[in-house]
Amino acid sequence: MLTTKTKVLLAALAYRVVAAGRGLVGKDNLATVRRGGLKWRLDLSEGIDFSIYLLGSFERSTVLAPRILAHIPWDWRGVLDPRGGSSPSSLRTLRLPN
Repeated sequence: MLTTKTKVLLAALAYRVVAAGRGLVGKDNLATVRRGGLKWRLDLSEGIDFSIYLLGSFERSTVLAPRILAHIPWDWRGVLDPRGGSSPSSLRTLRLPN
């Protein structure tokens, strides 16, 4: 198991390699990509965004939430609120009125 310090150092190294490669082909830190069937507009200089770019997700349970909710009967299911915030981990649910 890697320590947090080692993980941060590896992430910083990976970012430098990716940023340098993108720079060589004339691209900046902003990227629009598809990961896990979702379209993301990412700032690769941000840790969470870079994780999504590199690994496909940040908090896998948050990305899977809509798929899980799809299998729950409507009387128990909430509706995803896109106004929950701009970060990938800020999905909120609201109860549907009866």
